[in-house]
Amino acid sequence: MKNMVTDITAHIGMQEAELALRLNSAAFNGDLPQIKSLIRSGADPNKKDYDGRTPLHLAAAKGYMDITLFLLQNNVEINISDNFGNTPLFEAIKNTHDNIASLLVKNGALLNINGPGNFLCSHVARGDKDIIRRSLLYGVDPNSKDYDFRTPLHVATSQGLYLIAKLLVEAGAGVLLKDRWGNTPLDEARLSGNKMLIKLLEEAKSLQLLEFPSCSQESTDKMARKKCTIYPFQPWEPKDQNKFGIVLWVPDCIDELMKTAADNLKMDLPPTSNCIIITEDAGQISDVDMINDGQKLYLITTQA
Repeated sequence: MKNMVTDITAHIGMQEAELALRLNSAAFNGDLPQIKSLIRSGADPNKKDYDGRTPLHLAAAKGYMDITLFLLQNNVEINISDNFGNTPLFEAIKNTHDNIASLLVKNGALLNINGPGNFLCSHVARGDKDIIRRSLLYGVDPNSKDYDFRTPLHVATSQGLYLIAKLLVEAGAGVLLKDRWGNTPLDEARLSGNKMLIKLLEEAKSLQLLEFPSCSQESTDKMARKKCTIYPFQPWEPKDQNKFGIVLWVPDCIDELMKTAADNLKMDLPPTSNCIIITEDAGQISDVDMINDGQKLYLITTQA
């Protein structure tokens, strides 16, 4: 009996796999009568193929409205993902089938994308305006960030892509969001030298600060902050490849800057020594207002 049960189970499994394969093939080829016949014969419309795709994935990708509608009427799983994390809605968007995408959304489909920040940033870099527009239309956050905390607007402005930047701004992309290095899309626009792009982001900045007045002063303060790089040796010494500098925000006073730099650089300062900060030309910095944004400075000790 045990052997018989095992054989029957294996036979049923093979039959289900065969039906699923035929069902997916019919969905790929747009054969609605065959799909209806297979489902009546017991084929599971939610059964996945070797890539994790269901008939709904294939119908949405190929743009078959009649098959998509029939599958939805048979209560298929609408937000099911394949082995690559793609849903039927994403397949419709990717293949520019807007009518299919709208139908799926009306029936509860959600655009679940693994790593939306990386996805959008990569398509911005490639200039895929249509994919970006459709993704934003169906719910992808325009402020999604990649592994370097860069938003799609960072990428668009750094490459001078005015039309894509305009699309992102209109979708609500923030112009003052900072990446890993403290740069905003507005900073990137200024570096690009594209006057139209700079004007677009300056206007967007004004509107966004008006929309969130409680954050206006904070955002303005952050934009006004300066950075500097401090090295733990004298500028005339030969460069030591094992000694690295530290990038710091410039604080309100020089004593705080020296203390923060010494702590971060793990400098062991003798009690009888004094710290000073000097420029590359060996000029001593006595006030933080003398420091330029991005300036290279050197923390050294002098005997008292």
